[in-house]
Amino acid sequence: MPDRIDGISHGDDINLLWVNCMQNIKRYDGLEMIHRPDLWTHIRRVGYLSKVLSIYISTRVDTPYSLDAQKTFRMGLRHDDPELITTDIPAPVKRQLSIEQLQHLKAQEQTAGIALARYLYCYPEDSPLYKLYVSEQGELIQKETPEAQIVDVADKWDAVCEILHDIRCGNKDYISLLEFSRKTLAKFERYPFWNMLADEFGLANIPNDEEITHLSKIGIDDLVDRSKVSSLMRRPATDEWPEAYKIWGELNANIFYRNPEKYIFPGWYLNLWQKWETPPKDTTTVSGIIIPK
Repeated sequence: MPDRIDGISHGDDINLLWVNCMQNIKRYDGLEMIHRPDLWTHIRRVGYLSKVLSIYISTRVDTPYSLDAQKTFRMGLRHDDPELITTDIPAPVKRQLSIEQLQHLKAQEQTAGIALARYLYCYPEDSPLYKLYVSEQGELIQKETPEAQIVDVADKWDAVCEILHDIRCGNKDYISLLEFSRKTLAKFERYPFWNMLADEFGLANIPNDEEITHLSKIGIDDLVDRSKVSSLMRRPATDEWPEAYKIWGELNANIFYRNPEKYIFPGWYLNLWQKWETPPKDTTTVSGIIIPK
C-alpha cells in the first residue's frame, strides 16, 4: 500500500478507500462555484492549518496550553470523516437547523464515527487505535477540548478562503457570502485563544462587499505555465488580499507541490493542461496517489 500522497508524507499506510471516498464528495453542494474543492483537498488543508495554529499557540510565552501538533494534524485530517455517511452539509444550511436537528446530527456523526472505525478502518474494538479514533471523533463533535476547537477554527479558516479564492477568480456571486463568513468567525470569540489567533493570522479582517470589489482578480489566461500557479498564490501576487488569504495561499503552494493546478484551480486544470500542451508533473491518480515509475 502506498505511503505517499500529494500534501501528506508519513510512514503510515494510507487507506485508499478513505481517499477515494473523500475525493468523491464535493463541497458547497447546490451552490455555483468556479473551483469546487472536494473533501480530500479540504481536509489536507485543515490538517496543516490546525498544525500551524497549535504550534503557534504552544510556543507563545503567555499561553497556558501545551498542545500536541501531531494530534491536531491528525484530527484535522479526520474531522470530516462522518460526512462519508451523513454527506456534506454546507454551513449556511447547517445554520438554519433547529437545536433538535443539530442534536440529531451530532448523534448521527457519533454513530458514523463508530461505524467508520469498525468497517472503514477495520480497527478491532479492543485496540488502542479504535479507542483513539472514536475518542477523537467525539472531541471533534463536542468541540470542548483545545485541540478540537483549533480544528474548528482551521476548518472555518479554510472555508472562508475557499470563498475568497473563488471571488478572486471571478465569482462575483460569492461576495454575498462574506457577511455570513464574518459572522461565523465572530462566534469563535467564545474560544479562549481566539483573540491571539485572530490578531496573528488576520482572521478578524475579512473584507466587506465594497472592499473586495477593488482587489485584483485573476483569470485562466494569467496562468501561462505551471510555475505561475504557485507564484499567483504567494506574495507579492496576493499582497492586496487579506492576511488570512495570503497565509492560506502560501500553504496551498507548499503542500500541493505536485500538479498544484489540480488542487488550487480545480475548475480550470483540465483546460490548463490542454493550454500548456504538457502532461502532469509526475504520475498520479485523480486523488493524488503517487504512482511509482
